[in-house]
Amino acid sequence: MRLPEFWAAELTADVLREHFYHDLPLEPGPVESTLLRRCRRLLHSWISGAADTDHALPLPYFSDGPLWPAIRNLERQLKNAVRSPGMSALLAELSRIPFPARLPLSLPVKINLNRLTIYGAPTLLFLRDGRLIFIELCRELPSPEDADIRTLIHRYHAWERLNFPPDRVCSRYIRFRDGAVRNSENAGNPGAAIDRILNGAAAMTEYLLPDGSVREEDFPPREGDCGSCIFAEDCKK
Repeated sequence: MRLPEFWAAELTADVLREHFYHDLPLEPGPVESTLLRRCRRLLHSWISGAADTDHALPLPYFSDGPLWPAIRNLERQLKNAVRSPGMSALLAELSRIPFPARLPLSLPVKINLNRLTIYGAPTLLFLRDGRLIFIELCRELPSPEDADIRTLIHRYHAWERLNFPPDRVCSRYIRFRDGAVRNSENAGNPGAAIDRILNGAAAMTEYLLPDGSVREEDFPPREGDCGSCIFAEDCKK
């Protein structure tokens, strides 16, 4: 029995953001302690029934079996992530960023593209050596195409909200479980990213009915994805 990695990654990002912006210790030990306390508190809320009324909570999914092994497994995931060489190196780097250079983020960040509002969720933002650095903690490293879209959001946000030149913006994507990194130092392919966003929105609009709803028949299940879906058991029921 296991808890989904996306939940563990989101929890890790929340704690990393808290320590970074509140000038708390950024060594693996203190971050790990905060992470485990936060994990236990949220799980206690979930177990005590808060999850029934707070659907904003990123709920863990439990398959059948005892509860505590799943909790211990999540704690193991979180400890291994914080102690990995990549994450330890990231924490050491972040601890050297002067507090005035740590730029707060109001999440989600959003940009306007034609009549569309596009949302992003970077984890951290700071200035270093005259460059604006976005850090995004991820469950998995994004594909080049997905990275182009996320990087586009970061650059638009930097230009529209901070009046910062896009060519001096760097986006860094970090896999939470081991600290593996993908950098977007250059502009990538912003034209292709914009096309994908607009074409995707246009395709979705075609499915809308006059009342704003969609027909279930227009979105048949992709059974090839069932093996990785955390709701597979619920779907069968």
